[in-house]
Amino acid sequence: MTDPVDPKDATGPRPAGGPPPPPHTPGMLGLVVRRPVAVFMVVLAVAVFGLVSLQKLPITLLPDISYPTLTVRTEYDGAAPAEVEKLVTRHLEENLAVISNLVSYRSISRAGVSDVILEFEWDTQMAFATQDVREKVDQIKTRLPQNVELPLILRYDPTLDPIMRFALYPDRDLGPDLYELRRVAEEELRRQLESLAGVAAVRVRGGFEEEWRIELKEDRLKLRGIGATDVVTRIGLENANVAGGVLRDGDRESLVRTLGEITTLPQLDELVVGVRNGEPIRVRDVGDVIRGHKERDVITRIEGRESVEIEIFKEAGANVVEVAQAVKTRIFGLAWRETLVDGEYDPDQEPKQNEKEPGGDREGRSGGRHESSDGASRVFKGKGAALASTLASAGVRMRLLSDQSVFIESSIDEVKNSAFVGALLAVLVLFLFLRRLSPTAIISVTIPISVVATFAPLFLSNVSLNIMSLGGLALGIGMLVDSAIVVLESISRRSEAGDGAIAAAVTGTREVGLAVLASTLTTVAVFLPMVFVEGIAGEFFRDQALAVVFSLLAALLAALFFIPMLASRRLKLEFLDDHVAFLKRFGPWRYHRYITAQRVRRLVRDSRGRGAPIRLVNLLMCGFEFLVRFPLELVARAVFTVLFAALFGAMFVVKLVAKGLRLVLKPVLWAFDRAYAGVEMGYGWALTGALKARLLVVALAAVLSYFAWTHLGELGVELVPKVHQGEFTVETQLDVGTPVEETDRISQDMAGLIRTALRKANVPLAGLATSAGVPRDIIAKAGEGKHTSKVHVRLGAADDLERLEELAKDAIRDELSNVAGVRQPVFVHPSLFSTKTSLEVEVVGAELDAIREVADDLESAMRQIPGLTDVQSTNRTGYPELVIRPNRLQLTQYDLNAGDVARLVRDKVQGTVATRVSRGDRKIDVVVRVPREEVNERRDILNLRVDTDGEDPVPLRTVAAIEQRPGPAEIRRVGGERAGILTADVADLDLAGAAREIEDAVDRLQRENPAAFREVAVRVAGQREESERSMKSLLFAGLIAIFLVYIVMASQFESLVHPLVILFTIPLAGVGVVFTLELLAMKVSIVVLIGVILLVGIVVNNAIVLVDCVNQRRRAGLDRDAALKEAGRLRLRPILMTTATTVLGLLPLAIGLGEGAEIRTPMAVTVIAGLTTSTVLTLIVIPVVYSFVSRKGSLEPEGVAP
Repeated sequence: MTDPVDPKDATGPRPAGGPPPPPHTPGMLGLVVRRPVAVFMVVLAVAVFGLVSLQKLPITLLPDISYPTLTVRTEYDGAAPAEVEKLVTRHLEENLAVISNLVSYRSISRAGVSDVILEFEWDTQMAFATQDVREKVDQIKTRLPQNVELPLILRYDPTLDPIMRFALYPDRDLGPDLYELRRVAEEELRRQLESLAGVAAVRVRGGFEEEWRIELKEDRLKLRGIGATDVVTRIGLENANVAGGVLRDGDRESLVRTLGEITTLPQLDELVVGVRNGEPIRVRDVGDVIRGHKERDVITRIEGRESVEIEIFKEAGANVVEVAQAVKTRIFGLAWRETLVDGEYDPDQEPKQNEKEPGGDREGRSGGRHESSDGASRVFKGKGAALASTLASAGVRMRLLSDQSVFIESSIDEVKNSAFVGALLAVLVLFLFLRRLSPTAIISVTIPISVVATFAPLFLSNVSLNIMSLGGLALGIGMLVDSAIVVLESISRRSEAGDGAIAAAVTGTREVGLAVLASTLTTVAVFLPMVFVEGIAGEFFRDQALAVVFSLLAALLAALFFIPMLASRRLKLEFLDDHVAFLKRFGPWRYHRYITAQRVRRLVRDSRGRGAPIRLVNLLMCGFEFLVRFPLELVARAVFTVLFAALFGAMFVVKLVAKGLRLVLKPVLWAFDRAYAGVEMGYGWALTGALKARLLVVALAAVLSYFAWTHLGELGVELVPKVHQGEFTVETQLDVGTPVEETDRISQDMAGLIRTALRKANVPLAGLATSAGVPRDIIAKAGEGKHTSKVHVRLGAADDLERLEELAKDAIRDELSNVAGVRQPVFVHPSLFSTKTSLEVEVVGAELDAIREVADDLESAMRQIPGLTDVQSTNRTGYPELVIRPNRLQLTQYDLNAGDVARLVRDKVQGTVATRVSRGDRKIDVVVRVPREEVNERRDILNLRVDTDGEDPVPLRTVAAIEQRPGPAEIRRVGGERAGILTADVADLDLAGAAREIEDAVDRLQRENPAAFREVAVRVAGQREESERSMKSLLFAGLIAIFLVYIVMASQFESLVHPLVILFTIPLAGVGVVFTLELLAMKVSIVVLIGVILLVGIVVNNAIVLVDCVNQRRRAGLDRDAALKEAGRLRLRPILMTTATTVLGLLPLAIGLGEGAEIRTPMAVTVIAGLTTSTVLTLIVIPVVYSFVSRKGSLEPEGVAP
């Protein structure tokens, strides 16, 4: 196939009969335009690798972040907060406080649990930190009480929150009891779901965990003369299977085993625990053996019915969307998009044809090995049907409570749609400016190429597809064409000057190559200081920075190499019209032109006069040619013909579409032409006037900058904008010591009130679930326990989720405020960016009473501050304590000691696990204790027998006294000092304003009661502290970015003055940012500051192009003012084009539609406002400033800076 480029366009016009053009153009650009196929293959390879990488990129909501926080948890059952602090927490703090890279530490001592939270530097290697913590903990194990559990080192990571939550509950009067429901969830559902790829773990909550209990009777123990300790010890010794070795009998060997394991309740009932007077004493003689359940820490309900909650956790690096779809496929079937209706399985939507479930051909691990102890039939007979269908047949229903993948998919789809719409708007602007389809298509092709090429380096950098990385791609959509616009505009100008296609492509690209490189590098350079950004801001925005940098570098390469190649290929109309002759020449029916035919003719010609072996070989080769090569060539030519015909057909359609667009858009194009002509004329007049009134222009720019600076302090400050997902949790703390059953009852009442409130406010409700208590194996928040009531509210779909959430919360507050006995609730939203509450106020001191007094006064003052909501304090009365004070003299008389008495009381009141029995893979605790109903009151404790083998029983009242007193719910420590923590959320205030209000309240209280503040100190922390650290590091990063931009520009211009002129665009951009944020009531957040840093690299690009053109005109012989006017006229169109494409590319993000818009919108608005204002002012102010710092006249040709 011949090259479709007209030969005369190789180097430009030449006279008829003149010498042929030079064979090639030197340099890399010459190689690019001479080797279009090679360039196209490189681009194709990059696209293929990008698409492959796209398939492998995991999809998550947020970037994977390694939070530098460790928690050392130690359980001390039955201990009060004061004992936990004294005997456990302080010892741990003393050893852990000296670990390297430790920023701060704090602790929480609650009843039975000690948590020491360690916060490290963000760049700390957490694997090494964990090892250091483990070594320090091992050093103090011997200093901890004997009955303290081994400390656990826990790692907090928001990405480890469950990606899905299900509720398993029985159908009304049909389903199994809570024992069987818990067993089904643990032994059947968990095993089948954990076998799915990407599922790391399945956690089960609620229901009844089976427990065998021996409830000792004090009168029977007294009658038999046996103690509770004897019963516990004997049961533990009797329940054993022990290997006895190998017995050799002649030439045979037999294994020896002692089988003494207890397997049934009757066996436990008949177990002998002692002998008195020759009579065996069995367990049934001293107590009752019953099948019960463990003491419950949490009770979950759905629609008022008690349920078992199942939480799904993904593996590290797994795709959340794929894992969630696999889980839903396993539970609701292959057609889950149809069968999943309102969160539950609808069998009526099941397709009629038989479907084979994933994993149906694999052996199920749940098998049929375990039978429930109450004789209930198994729910699962094996895999095959959807789990929800099998459950429904057994009277069990399953509801999807939350699914993180839905929000992720919606957020990512919104980003994709915004990027697509932005790209279309950018292309439309290009068409309006260029008026031709060919250059518009050439520039537009850089968008998909740059985006696809970005995926490969993102994959190599371990970046996932999340709202931050995709937001970076969408942010850069409008900027991707900037370099291509400048390059193609320069090529078009050279072509209009008479250069040929190849010469214009090479020369035009070289003229602006350095300017394009510098403008791109300035944008890239602003992201390098991101390494200096501390805290959570730097971690979260790393992905976005990489996405923008990689896409801009890809766009730069496309503009410098791919665009010149495309611009040098001019498809002539004569060539397109002659495609019929082309097909006749290369069509599959022209057999005489086949390579096979030519080779066969050569072989036949070569066989003449040769010997038989040669002729035989040639004959075999002819057979190969006809049987193998010819069919392949025939197929290849046929395919080529079809593809070529399709290509011409597509070109024909494109031409028709272009003509149609011109006809349809003719009025728009006419109006645009008139408007642009007016802008061009008006700009010429304005620039001429500005150069005549230079001082006035500079003064006006200075006044605008001053007003923007003064208004900057009036903007609110927040760490990160809140993301609204249409769901929240209503939390209420009851009195500490409230049983979980009572908390559950109140939670149901709360749920009813919430339903009523939302119905009155006409707020759609999608789901409601209650939870009473907190599981002990999670890192609970301060003050949480069995007295914690949670109602999870999921609202219906709406366009404005923020307004809907606020309406719902106001309605709930009003409804609950009218109910006596119900405390003001706290609304907790899913947190995406921070582990801390909005505001935390620390009251630090040595004495709890002094801390409590100040904290109470400050809590009352904070509740009076407008804009503060959900004020809570950790300074609350804790569990009522029954303090037993032994009489050591009496203990000595009865041959007892305080330790033995304390352990006996613990075993009888709390109970002790004597042993564990096996039921299949399950281990069931056997607990020995006194029945609850026998130790309900204080006198029941006093009547407990504390001796073990005496003939006359010794009650506790004989050797000890009991007093009741209130104790703290928890003891908080910050940096080794006791502290009370007050938390609050902000509604109509920003973080900085709220902090100032709190500080004013503290000053007022200190003046009113100075004595109370002598022993305490008060400081504001929480997100405010984190926000200040992030803001300072971002400001520092911004200064470094400006410095790097200056370095790049100084290197390009070989001047120290001209870069300073260009930097004037930055404060001009700030004018638009400040006034736009104030107009839209947006607060200054990390997202806004990231947009400002991005602006530093963007806004200078227009000035770079303008100043570079001014210097070129001056080197061509023009004086300063004439060069400024000429450069303004020449660069007006590309500057307006690049600005318009960037602004319109970001416009869909700025509008803020869809999920996750709260994170994307502020940055897009910041860039649009700054770039628009900067462009308008740059075209006027920069030439004026340039005229002040540059001498009149022209520049030397060698480009020596003035």
